[in-house]
Amino acid sequence: MKLRKFAMLVLIVAVAVSVIACFAACDDGEEAPEPSADLVAVRVNGYMAEWKDINYNFGYEGSSDLTVDVPYTNYLRIDDLIVSPGAEYTVFYENEGGYYTFLDKIYVNNREAKFKIKVTNGELSNSYTLTVNVKQTNLPPESEIEGRNYDNREGHVYIPDDAETVEVDSVLYKVCRGNQSELLLGNENMILTEDIRVSWAEDYLPETYSGIFNGNNYALRISGSSTLVTTLEEDGVIQNAFFYMQGRLQPMREFSNVVCENNYGTIKNVKMNVHFHDYARDPFSDTHAPLNYGYFAYRNYGKIENCLNVGDLTSEYNGCRTHMASFVTEQYGEMTNCVNTGKVQLEFPYTDNSGAGAIAYLVGEDAVFNGVYNLGECTISQYTEEQIDEKLDMLFYTTAEAGAYPDMSKIKNYT
Repeated sequence: MKLRKFAMLVLIVAVAVSVIACFAACDDGEEAPEPSADLVAVRVNGYMAEWKDINYNFGYEGSSDLTVDVPYTNYLRIDDLIVSPGAEYTVFYENEGGYYTFLDKIYVNNREAKFKIKVTNGELSNSYTLTVNVKQTNLPPESEIEGRNYDNREGHVYIPDDAETVEVDSVLYKVCRGNQSELLLGNENMILTEDIRVSWAEDYLPETYSGIFNGNNYALRISGSSTLVTTLEEDGVIQNAFFYMQGRLQPMREFSNVVCENNYGTIKNVKMNVHFHDYARDPFSDTHAPLNYGYFAYRNYGKIENCLNVGDLTSEYNGCRTHMASFVTEQYGEMTNCVNTGKVQLEFPYTDNSGAGAIAYLVGEDAVFNGVYNLGECTISQYTEEQIDEKLDMLFYTTAEAGAYPDMSKIKNYT
């Protein structure tokens, strides 16, 4: 008889802020967002799951299935499981006869694992199916995987110790070992074998990059006012990376972006846990350069997909025009299956077009949003209700000159 044991893990995510309260204190009679029971995002071994039908949470019809591929391993770990505010989740593991297991170390002895995730919020309920495919490429030596006990919960593609190049998913990469100050100065495909520190001297800041940079699920620690590359070109890809920073950042450059200033390429499966906190500048200083903040890019003309930001962004600069948002400052391209949980706070708006948005500061009329979620609070101090009504709408700050909004039917703002 097959043993079937079920148990519950509960996560309560509470974000009790109304749409208007994202930007200023709301009136007592302001209505709170409608409750929901959504699975917003799930990441396994460092990889964001993709929706079979990305429209499901916007109409609750069609397929609620998600899939994700991870490198070879006998253990899985659910790194992030994000649900809508006030909701709870329960996870059931369907393999091996259907038993419950903890989410930080799940044993799997075949190439596929299936989970049922039930999300409830009061009387509301939705069920989701998560399929994890364990890829059998780039296998370690037999001595390391004998007994089916190979633990690769960090999600790294195996690279032999003496390899100078490695092929992953039909792409040939140059292997990067340790910090390299000229990491992206060429247009070679690069893959990491360990965590690195990003702190380019001005001479080594790459102007353009059109190769494929595969972080291999290692961490890139941001230091100083570093940006990985100035412009990611149309064929360029930055993927499978975890950007983080310990402490506070005090950038001196006009554009303070972690991945790139201009994105024409593709940024995918990147998790951002960088916390910007810019201290107040001397209001009598003659330096009044505009400050532009967007963790993934200043201007996005390309694609950002399967990305998650959990880092907070705070600006206390006084005397400068400030544009800030968690993902991008200006959004003209595509954003798919992306989630923000970080706070965005602008404390000292200086000029009439200073502003902050949870996802983007400014959006173009033709920008595409396809399954984008916000759970992070966004605030702007010293703005009147009239200014808020005129300039702010959900996830974006915009000015009267910005023109019409793009289609926002595939965006959810839970705050």
